[in-house]
Amino acid sequence: RETWMRSLDFIITCVACTVGFGNIWRFPYLCYKMGGGAFLIPYMIAVATVGFPIMYLEVVVGQYMKQSAIGMWKICPLFKGLGILTAVFSYGETAYYMIIFVWCLMYLGTSFHNPLQWTHCNNTWNTRNCSEFVFNTSERVEWNATSSILNITNVSPAIEFWRHYVLEISSLEESGSVVWKLLVCLIALYVLVYICMWKGMIWLPKVSYITGTLPYLLLTVLLVMGATKEGALNGIVYYLNPDLNKLLSLEVWYSAVCQVMFSCAIGLTIWPAMGSYNTFHQNSYR
Repeated sequence: RETWMRSLDFIITCVACTVGFGNIWRFPYLCYKMGGGAFLIPYMIAVATVGFPIMYLEVVVGQYMKQSAIGMWKICPLFKGLGILTAVFSYGETAYYMIIFVWCLMYLGTSFHNPLQWTHCNNTWNTRNCSEFVFNTSERVEWNATSSILNITNVSPAIEFWRHYVLEISSLEESGSVVWKLLVCLIALYVLVYICMWKGMIWLPKVSYITGTLPYLLLTVLLVMGATKEGALNGIVYYLNPDLNKLLSLEVWYSAVCQVMFSCAIGLTIWPAMGSYNTFHQNSYR
């Protein structure tokens, strides 16, 4: 079996597997919901007691067996079904993330329009309810009791861009059709993923140097942008002044463990595969 050319390649690839889109997207939301800085306490405890031990276990079993998630269970054939299950689940998660990246790619492409298409109501997909003077993402919905119809007024152009241009949502009475622009983006992304992986260990480390460092760059940009916004100081104070009473809630600890499992990519076939490319005597613990 192929092995890593350098130990640094293994480390960078592991970083790329843990620091990804989901952490940038989900972790700040959980901190805000679960008491600000107080959430870091159960999170760090979960990292030390759940995240790293299971991650290390998956790596060393893959390294010892020189097999990925399915093959490594030759060490205990009774549990081979777990390997198959994690492989199937990994495929499902990939398909889920691909759809999110399709939307991101769509927004990236349309962001080159001037003016931005989601900032005005002069597009072909806009309805008469579109209003450029709506400054929030909520809608004012009125119920017409006599006709039993929802009258939606003052819809922002951003919402109509999302519904009518990106998703092309049809009514319940219509089956709808294939949104070709999304399908093209989806095919392009799968081709990109294939290109990143088809050379195996030759290209994977090179790709990881990009995907492992780019999130830190994006986090730095978001930090600078967020710190310059109005009311940023209030947000910083909220995180530095944690609500310790939240620690008495079982939901906070449950969310911390779930986030650690999520961010450490546990049970997703990644770590056995990464470990299987180590040499037999590689000090993975270090």
